[in-house]
Amino acid sequence: MVAWDGGRYDGFRTDGACGRLPPMLRGILSTLLGLCTASLLVGCAGQTLNEGWLEAGERSYEAARYDEAITKLTQYIESDPPAEDLGRAYYVRALSFAKSNRRSLAHEDLLHCFQTARDPDVVWRSCVLLGTLYYEDEKWANAAHAYTGAITRMQEAPPLDDVLWRLGVCHERMGQWGQSRTDFQRLVLQFPNSRLANDARRRLAISADHFAIQCGVFSSQTSADELTRQLARQGMSAYTRREPRDGALKNVVLVGRYTTYEEAWQDIARVRQYVPGAVIWP
Repeated sequence: MVAWDGGRYDGFRTDGACGRLPPMLRGILSTLLGLCTASLLVGCAGQTLNEGWLEAGERSYEAARYDEAITKLTQYIESDPPAEDLGRAYYVRALSFAKSNRRSLAHEDLLHCFQTARDPDVVWRSCVLLGTLYYEDEKWANAAHAYTGAITRMQEAPPLDDVLWRLGVCHERMGQWGQSRTDFQRLVLQFPNSRLANDARRRLAISADHFAIQCGVFSSQTSADELTRQLARQGMSAYTRREPRDGALKNVVLVGRYTTYEEAWQDIARVRQYVPGAVIWP
């Protein structure tokens, strides 16, 4: 059985457009979705699949023939299939719609999936896919709600760490800093060796309560001070702070203090005129 994939998607978005998301986050999503796919495929090993359109649709999806998958799965859904397989069909068709950038249809199928799915694995994967669609649309509250629904149904094992990370980022971007720290703390406690654990530890160590624009990270205080002066000469409110990066304290050059993520994003184009690689902090 096919199952999550969502994220053999190129980059972070289901439509392949990475938008304004940093490369590190795009890589996290690809890994998350790959883990989801692998775990469900393993979980279905040895199970008897109904012959016909469902199995054929899943094979088409795995072969990246999304229109063909949609056609076959639609025929299956309209054939009055067994209830235990209907939710799965809606889920795989939602994946196919998402991959072919028909997002509203993917949303509709996910709603049908929640109403019909009997398999808990299909339900939580559907929650993660829905959360991903909302995340890409920057609907942080909706994404957080969907990810929370996934977490309540998932086993205490990867890719739960990836979903906790995404949930923490959603809460940050909603300005819910205390809740985001709770998410990152859970990630660190439950998955201390996760590839995301050090990033979560950094979030906990800096204990941010605002956004800024990061212009550089330096081992040398002198280099950080020089960039800060250059930015100040351009009329920017630049400053330096020390924080843990890659196992050592580094000097981070920041510009501004923004209450919301949207405010920081609105100002980043101005900063990138002088620092093309500037990103939103934290």
